[in-house]
Amino acid sequence: MYRALYDFKADDATALSFRVGQRFTLLDRSDAHWWEVTDDAGRVGYVPYNYMEKDESAESGDIIRSIDRGIEQVHMAAMNNGGTYTAQHREVLQKLIAHRKATIDKQSQDYVHQQSVGIPSQPGRPAPKAPVSRVPDSPTRRRSTKSHRAPPAPNQVTVPPQRTVSSEACMQAPDTSSIQRPAHMQKFEIYQDTSAKVATADTSSQTERYPLKDKSSQETYNIPENMGSELVELVRVNTDVSFQKSRTAVSSILNHIKDKVPGLERAMEDIMRQVNSSKLHTVKSGDGSQDSERLEVIFSEMSSVKDDSQQRSWHLYEDQSIILEYLEELMSILENAMPAVCRKAVQKNNYEVLHNMVQYYQMEHRLPIRLALLQVFAGLCGLEREVISCLVCSILPMELARDMQDSVEALQKLQYSALLLTMLFSTGEAIPVHHYEHLSEEFVSFLLSHVEEPPEGDIHEQVPDLFLNLILAFNLHFSDPKDNLVMKAIASSSNVRTFSEKIMLLVNRGDDPVHMFDHEPRPPNSLLKFLADVFSSEVTSGIFYTTDMMVLIDIIVRQVSDLPPGDEIRTEHLSLFHSIMKNTSYCEHRHRRDDLQQCFLAIQREEEKEGEADKFIVGQIWADFPDIFTRSDLV
Repeated sequence: MYRALYDFKADDATALSFRVGQRFTLLDRSDAHWWEVTDDAGRVGYVPYNYMEKDESAESGDIIRSIDRGIEQVHMAAMNNGGTYTAQHREVLQKLIAHRKATIDKQSQDYVHQQSVGIPSQPGRPAPKAPVSRVPDSPTRRRSTKSHRAPPAPNQVTVPPQRTVSSEACMQAPDTSSIQRPAHMQKFEIYQDTSAKVATADTSSQTERYPLKDKSSQETYNIPENMGSELVELVRVNTDVSFQKSRTAVSSILNHIKDKVPGLERAMEDIMRQVNSSKLHTVKSGDGSQDSERLEVIFSEMSSVKDDSQQRSWHLYEDQSIILEYLEELMSILENAMPAVCRKAVQKNNYEVLHNMVQYYQMEHRLPIRLALLQVFAGLCGLEREVISCLVCSILPMELARDMQDSVEALQKLQYSALLLTMLFSTGEAIPVHHYEHLSEEFVSFLLSHVEEPPEGDIHEQVPDLFLNLILAFNLHFSDPKDNLVMKAIASSSNVRTFSEKIMLLVNRGDDPVHMFDHEPRPPNSLLKFLADVFSSEVTSGIFYTTDMMVLIDIIVRQVSDLPPGDEIRTEHLSLFHSIMKNTSYCEHRHRRDDLQQCFLAIQREEEKEGEADKFIVGQIWADFPDIFTRSDLV
């Protein structure tokens, strides 16, 4: 590979513009003064030889990747030309493939270095003296600050070898309108500006598709294990769309290339497997990507903001817009970036960033910033279960519960806080005992009261639904109904009619509103857990009317008859019905008794070992209520 010593602005469509330090892979140097190269973006064109120096640090992998980008550019140009490969396309493609194969075969040897060391003296216009602009190409070498115009690209004008051309004449670009460039240079106009050049090309001679004849070259493709993630990252950074959309876009393009370009099927399939893998690799496990770098900056700035807040008891309101800008960018990255990148950034130093942000939330009282922080916490919860564990064990749940009771009038903050608490409690993970000082029976009663009577200003009645979900999530933390703060609050409440109606709506839909994430291990169904706790006592089971009970029994019959042996949902519904019979007046109406009896008999006849738990529950029902259900029909 070669590296540019100076900046160069091309005046010709066949030449490449470049900046100092940019790297190139040499393809052809048959012209004495202009070399045919591919740059780090995959573009192919000509550069003046005396602007180049050999890059001794380049490895064979760098050369191969540069060639691959050039091959990709040719394919893209052909795709934009209706899938047709012109003669120029084929010539360049063959040259790139040959170079790639030679590089792979020799591995540690530089392909360019194997060419003739001397530059042949050929007819052609010599490039002028290299510019002496004082641009450092290394820490130890500098040049004059005087700049010169870059040379024009070569044309078909032939200068006899014995004739010397003055440097002044070389610095002036000829009028190319009257001079025809050689064919070997005209071909690069195709993909210097693909959309413009291809659209105006004469397609009469472009009817032949180009097949890759050397199919054995497929086997030489050494696809890097992070190629898929690099492609997704490039699309995401350059289009600002989400990780999932970037992934879909890359997959679609690779699939199209696989179908349209013979010989690339295996390579495209390998990359597509990476892109579509559930364990999509990140660039160095997340390091080096733009999202990773921005997360590091944002978390560092937020830590500084937290430290500043600790050192003063008053706020610099001038910094509010800056803080909000950081938080908005953080939220955007959490929503759109590769999840593995975000997880790695958050996990650093034993989740230090979470502790810093919780402390900052506790100290910060400006409403706009608090609202933004609540949104960020919600986004962080979606990354992994460990994030929720850290936040649950922090002071955040107590701070949210206290703030909700003290600031009911701040409707938006109330809603955000309720939603975040639901997320934190959704795993059913045990919480520290001292949290119950704020997360008490009084707190549950506060939630129940606002389910029945929404706060003033809640015209769409969103608070009751949010508070209901929070109660269901909080109930997951109690294993013994006798010590359950939720059941105690319900038993002591004088009015829970709206609450019970909303519960029945959820039962009818079969939804678990607390199931928000796919983190493992999955918690129990919050709705079934709540119903089991409610019907464990005659006092709490009284919140449902007889008609509600009948609807619930209809659902139980459907689930028990439809679900197979070993299904936990079937077992939970059978256990729920047993509790209903023990703590309600079922014997007075005996709703769906015959259907239930047939379900019980069918369960007892099952031979699968997975249904043993269900058989045990049915046996208990028969034993406890022999006057209602009997074994007499069992053969």
